[in-house]
Amino acid sequence: MSIPGELWEELRLRPDVMAERADFLAGYAQLDEPWPGVRDLIRLAAGGQLLSDDRPVVDLLDERDDDARTLASQLEALGQAETMPPWARIGERASAWRESAAARLLTDAAQGRAALLRAGALYRELGLPFGPLLLAATGESAESAQAAARQLSALVRSQPVGAESEDQLGLRDRRDQDPPPGDLPGEGLIGWQQVSMAPTQQVAMLLTVTSDVGVVDRNQPLIRDLREAPQATGITPVGTTAQPIALWWTAGLGMAAMTLGDDDARADVLGRIRDLAQAHGRQLSYAQLDTFHWSRVQASVDLVDLHLAALVALSDRVLRRLGLPDWNADELEANLPPLARISVTVGLNLSRAE
Repeated sequence: MSIPGELWEELRLRPDVMAERADFLAGYAQLDEPWPGVRDLIRLAAGGQLLSDDRPVVDLLDERDDDARTLASQLEALGQAETMPPWARIGERASAWRESAAARLLTDAAQGRAALLRAGALYRELGLPFGPLLLAATGESAESAQAAARQLSALVRSQPVGAESEDQLGLRDRRDQDPPPGDLPGEGLIGWQQVSMAPTQQVAMLLTVTSDVGVVDRNQPLIRDLREAPQATGITPVGTTAQPIALWWTAGLGMAAMTLGDDDARADVLGRIRDLAQAHGRQLSYAQLDTFHWSRVQASVDLVDLHLAALVALSDRVLRRLGLPDWNADELEANLPPLARISVTVGLNLSRAE
């Protein structure tokens, strides 16, 4: 299942070019180690370590060539001297799978979902809440919501509830502050202090928690605290849409309100989804102005806003689990321009591909 033809027309992109980019990114993500780059060669030359001008070109892949073996050993020594931190290569692979998933979700929902699972698992290995959010969006990893609830509890304990200023969003330098009591939910290669300060990760925690009906029921005091958290009124831009964190926060809390029996919550979440979709559509239309990069699927804006697609997929499942009418494509997309419907369509496909 892919997006409808009318959306392809508005995207002004060829599905075969999109598929080729997805394959390239997936291939890169599966490389054992990246090959030496031009920058590595330039640095060897600058240090006077390259061969003389008598032989300006060397085939690095010719294992029988003495000069090639010498140069290869120099490159290997350079790499050993500056070993990448353990999270860096995993982060590269996670990002490559994420971008591959975004492309594939437009052409083949099943392949896109498989790539999204790979990206989610790697982000989770890093310790980023965005990983469990992607896994939850695919319908996998039931334990993600409870783990995210522990993370949100630690976040609430580390920031004053009800604070109004932007510096209370968890973005301040906390090195001089005491950590929250108890064990920090800092599994992964990236420390909890860094993770908890990122607004996109805070949103990921919230959406993951509030997508699970049982976890919301068991953590109602936490939900009450989150309604008065500084993020609820914050204006820090988040994600591809660059919309205020408060917009995402109210959408996530709206899912919790649906679980807790608020009759108006469904309409509130619908309104937030439409607001975010409009914003994403505008970003895509701006990116199309750069025709050179756009036609090569190298736009500066993500073609699919995975936070928004996850919100649509997760809220759709919440509605079904509560026995309420799930999202109707017509109501979600009413009066939305085609580009604004891209991530909404992907989210519905994710929810209903199970």
